[in-house]
Amino acid sequence: MTTTRPAPRRRRRLLLRLALVVAAAGIAALALADPVRDAWLAYRFVSALESGSEPAPDPHPDRAPPSPSPSSPGSDAGARSSPPASPSSPVPAPALAPSPPSVVLETPAGRGRFYRPRALDGPVPGVVLVHGASTDGPDDPRLRALARALANVGFAVLTPELAEVRNLTVTTASTEQVIAAFEDLAARPGVDPARVGIAGVSLSCGPVLVAAGDPRIAPRVRFAVSFGGYGDLRRLVRGGGLGHVFGRQLVALRYADDLVPEPERAGFRRAAVAIVREQPRDAATEATLGPSTRALLDFLAGAETGDLSARFAALVAADEEGLAAVSPEARPGELRCPVFVLHGARDPLIPAAEAERLAASLARRTDVRILVTELYGHADRAEVDSRATWAVEAFRLFLFAFQLVRAI
Repeated sequence: MTTTRPAPRRRRRLLLRLALVVAAAGIAALALADPVRDAWLAYRFVSALESGSEPAPDPHPDRAPPSPSPSSPGSDAGARSSPPASPSSPVPAPALAPSPPSVVLETPAGRGRFYRPRALDGPVPGVVLVHGASTDGPDDPRLRALARALANVGFAVLTPELAEVRNLTVTTASTEQVIAAFEDLAARPGVDPARVGIAGVSLSCGPVLVAAGDPRIAPRVRFAVSFGGYGDLRRLVRGGGLGHVFGRQLVALRYADDLVPEPERAGFRRAAVAIVREQPRDAATEATLGPSTRALLDFLAGAETGDLSARFAALVAADEEGLAAVSPEARPGELRCPVFVLHGARDPLIPAAEAERLAASLARRTDVRILVTELYGHADRAEVDSRATWAVEAFRLFLFAFQLVRAI
């Protein structure tokens, strides 16, 4: 004869099981809340990166940027940032909120643009985003698109102007500007000073990473990013430098004052800019220059000139300390923040091996994440051969962004 348990006991057991299930679900929800949120932010971060990596050839490269609207001096209010969707894009373009305006301002670091998120929910993280060797500096359309998209993700963004980098050279003066920009952004109202990082593109990555290790700000830098950058400028100009057009441009413009007579320097730089930007050569300006200066321009364009190569090699050797001062591998300082190194596998200007050596060197003193991907050339999106490759590389980029978001 079987006996049936009293109903109250069964109800208590059921209620206990239900309570355990609810508690387990609650614990799981709490455990997953941050990763899910961070995954969503990583997705939007990748979308932001994509919006700023589109090649943007300018049919009128010498034309000044459009004048700001009289109703909003120094701003680009009304601009929109919508990452294009294409077969080579790592992620579909999300529907972003209207892009916040940027304000042109003067800071202790010099002229720059400031992008403030529209929606502020308490203090927001910030990033100092430094342009590469573009003559447009912080007005480069790709950099502005990236900065606006990052503001949409929730960052306060400051893009300082580094005049040296615009002119394809870099010294410790650029590092000082990056430090000043960091101090300025960290002190701005609404910015969380404990969550401010710095990011560089191409040639600016050297001073950005050296600044991140400077004892004046190193304890406060939350993260640092190198996109298409280098580890050792000495190696870049010595190794492949003189045999590579980009390396020649670096050394020719860095040492122009040692090689070009003073009356011809302004003309030389005008003509050199046309070569660097791959525009038709400025024949009218070049006609006013002497034979040795014209030979330097030919060298800049890739011509073989053994005598100049020897002279440059001597100048590089004499400038060992100056080159080391803006090389993160040689001057890591007190770097302690996590460093994220993103580089194109087929970068035609700065070899991907530079990124790998940089990551290996810095990993001896801090946490480093590196991604060398087929999705980019030199800080611009590259064409991918197959959808399978695109899918794999897109997933790797997402994981890289997820790690970055978790560090902020």
